[in-house]
Amino acid sequence: MVPRAVDRSHAELLRDRGTLDAVGEALAHLHGRPSGARRPPARVAQPFTIGELARRLGVGVATVRAWERAGVLAPDRRPSTNHRTYDADDVRDAELAHFLRRGHHPLPLIATVVQEVRTAGDTRTLESALTDWRARVTARGLAMLKAAALLSDYAGARAD
Repeated sequence: MVPRAVDRSHAELLRDRGTLDAVGEALAHLHGRPSGARRPPARVAQPFTIGELARRLGVGVATVRAWERAGVLAPDRRPSTNHRTYDADDVRDAELAHFLRRGHHPLPLIATVVQEVRTAGDTRTLESALTDWRARVTARGLAMLKAAALLSDYAGARAD
């Protein structure tokens, strides 16, 4: 039972580090630092349709729908037609999702990153939260290393 709990803790730590890395990449992308950026951030005067958004990103409409099903995108719908509409924040989220998918990040992770960006409201708030989160993950990793060393010493002492 103890080895499984330790394994689960290590797997969770690894997932957290992956999420932190993806959020860091996303922030760099939002700031326009990556060398592979395809276009400047969206300036949306009026909402995009799903087809317009797909063309902007160079992906298929089915991809945009899949991102919506995965919780990455949450577009509004026109009451009269029920058609999706994508405002500036939705376009930012879609561009972020596209960037992270090109990095082979899984959709559940991308949905988490996009939600963090939405919740933070601006990148400075997210950067501060990311710094705090990274410090907590690092502290947890160090505590796990210390615990592993103590466990190893204990197991060695019992074997003697």
